[in-house]
Amino acid sequence: MKKIVLSMSLLPLQFMINVSAETPRQCIQAPARTTPCSNLIYSSFRSNGANVSFCLCKTDKRTLQTLLNHSDNPNQQKLTRQLVSQHRMTTSELTLLLNSVHD
Repeated sequence: MKKIVLSMSLLPLQFMINVSAETPRQCIQAPARTTPCSNLIYSSFRSNGANVSFCLCKTDKRTLQTLLNHSDNPNQQKLTRQLVSQHRMTTSELTLLLNSVHD
């Protein structure tokens, strides 16, 4: 009887672990941001057949798009590489993510 109670008590913990694995670890924001974001959005998009969840500081969308669109600037190239590396995504995925957020 104790085994059943124990296994039932672990069920909510397993659910919480699965849910937390799908939530974003860190919100995407402009590299120059120094203050907390006042307009966070949570959403997801499909990449390679899987849903990718993310959190984005919506007010940084245009800044991030500008960063991606000016890849000829060495400093911006470095910032872009750092950003995608930090969030473990590709530049294409970041572009897709930003395009999935409507103003």
